[in-house]
Amino acid sequence: TKEPAGPGPYAEYVRTVRLIPRHPAAAPLSIAFTDFPGIVLRLGRWFVETLPRGEDGAEDPAELIADLRARTDAHVEGGLWERVRRGLTGSLRETRLIGRGLRISRREPVDNREARAARRDGFAAAVQWAPWPRRAPRDAGRP
Repeated sequence: TKEPAGPGPYAEYVRTVRLIPRHPAAAPLSIAFTDFPGIVLRLGRWFVETLPRGEDGAEDPAELIADLRARTDAHVEGGLWERVRRGLTGSLRETRLIGRGLRISRREPVDNREARAARRDGFAAAVQWAPWPRRAPRDAGRP
């Protein structure tokens, strides 16, 4: 599809590939291809990562591919955890992505409207997304 790369009415529209697992308790994954060139990886409800991270594009492509693979592997294996928490000055959204050799934790403020919507959707308690179901081998059950 073509979708806006960011919030706001003037965000550029970019080619986006969205993967939605067959199991409803497993979180979706999308990759938007920007003009930079780069990608925006989106996991679950809030986890967003832009690769490359710098504006000069000087990062090693092999490292970027390894980072992308580590994040998607952790996500597909059920390592994404998200929730909304009330704080003293407002609500926070928390995300954690845990996998082999990977541990990313983030806390970001969230506006009241989004916090209420997230609580209605069950994110007031911690949500650990389920692993993606594996396909059966194509030759399963054949003589």
